[in-house]
Amino acid sequence: MVLRCAWGTCNVDERYPERLENGVKLILFPKPKTNLEKCLRWIKACGRPHDQLNVQRINKHKAVCSKHFVGGNGPTVQFPDPILADGSVLRPTRPPLKRTYSENHTVRVIKKENSK
Repeated sequence: MVLRCAWGTCNVDERYPERLENGVKLILFPKPKTNLEKCLRWIKACGRPHDQLNVQRINKHKAVCSKHFVGGNGPTVQFPDPILADGSVLRPTRPPLKRTYSENHTVRVIKKENSK
């Protein structure tokens, strides 16, 4: 089996080197057993029908090419998921909130302030 891009109607395939020009790389899908939430986000972003792309079809041959990520170089910390195939706007991920515990065991959530 060969790696093919599963995003939208993209036809990037490792069998055709001319489609991998300009530094395009194929990034494997996250494994459903270890990172189900991320895998489901990638499946949704690809915009394929359920019978073509679903959790049961994710294997070591499913990938998304780097041109479908913000910046065109693959996933980053700020944008770990592919651009949505339906053309809607992608927002950067938020850093997780820090939780602190006080002496009386109440939980305080501390939001990171934006540095200006």
